[in-house]
Amino acid sequence: MRYFGEVRFHVFIIDIQTGREKNISINPDFVDGFPGWSSDGKLLAYRHMDLLNKAEAGIYTIKPDGTGMKKIPLPPGYWYNVQISFFPGDGSSPDARIIFPAHRIDK
Repeated sequence: MRYFGEVRFHVFIIDIQTGREKNISINPDFVDGFPGWSSDGKLLAYRHMDLLNKAEAGIYTIKPDGTGMKKIPLPPGYWYNVQISFFPGDGSSPDARIIFPAHRIDK
């Protein structure tokens, strides 16, 4: 996760063998952070918000190559927060459990 000023954070993946970095937050208006890897290393879960479309904010998964971004369907009326983790040993299967804090949004 890297800070870009104001409220902007992006998620980067670094190849430790080559040192090459890949910014998976491809849009400058994305605010992405607090990533957590699946135990098999095939998915990354993270908090995502598009500053131009805040209604789509939530927890997403993405493959390490930056493809396959998917929003995790969660109940409305909550703010899904940081400290996102896959349940240990669950891997990246569709049944993998993801742990994260949430709090109800008062209307």
